[in-house]
Amino acid sequence: MHMLGRETKNDPLPPPPDPSEIAEFVLAKRGGPTADNFRLEFSKTHLTPWNQKAVKVFARSFVESGEYTSCDKHIIETSFRAHLKTLCSHYCEQVRSAHSLPHPQKTIDNRQAAARRARRKMLFEHCVTAAYCHEDLVRYRDIICDMGPDGMSGDESDTRDGIKRYNHFFGQVA
Repeated sequence: MHMLGRETKNDPLPPPPDPSEIAEFVLAKRGGPTADNFRLEFSKTHLTPWNQKAVKVFARSFVESGEYTSCDKHIIETSFRAHLKTLCSHYCEQVRSAHSLPHPQKTIDNRQAAARRARRKMLFEHCVTAAYCHEDLVRYRDIICDMGPDGMSGDESDTRDGIKRYNHFFGQVA
């Protein structure tokens, strides 16, 4: 985590190197990951030349740190290669999540609109039930059914920032 600039496993992963850096490393054999500038090519397979060098840099840095008892670079490289697969999938999920999260206000507005629609639908169902259950309301049955849930009156949540939201019903009344 330290080499990637993360304090916990929940911290976001850093962006991968630029494609130009990767191309220079692959074609000209210059640059690439170092202990001081340790980055991974998350969006590709864990077996890219960039990531293969990163595995070696990690293993060397791990052994040189002296903080751990294992000094077998081969075991450390194998373990980090396996972990690199996980890091790649986490990065892909991180990118996917960043692009799919709606704006918080938009989410609130959508929930409020859904709640308003549900209340209008419930009011419509009550009005239809009342029109069928009370003889005095029989003549309004067809009108209520033609209006549907959108023809029902709103409530106090139909205002936002002091502005009333109006729904206009343009249906044919028989």
